[in-house]
Amino acid sequence: MAAFIIYDESKHWRVIAVPNPTVGAELYKAMAAAEQQYESAYGRPNEWDDTFEVLADEEQIRIRFEVKNA
Repeated sequence: MAAFIIYDESKHWRVIAVPNPTVGAELYKAMAAAEQQYESAYGRPNEWDDTFEVLADEEQIRIRFEVKNA
């Protein structure tokens, strides 16, 4: 008998996106929106510097965070 298990795991992300390229002001607005969305989702302000992921491709710059118990 094997001593391991296999299961699927998925994450639910809240994503705030702006077109790429964009101007700095729009990126700051998107970051502020991400902070507000985090507070709305969790009922408290974000306290950590690694809560958000920023990803970019040719079409969008995405700021995202994991929403648990969604």
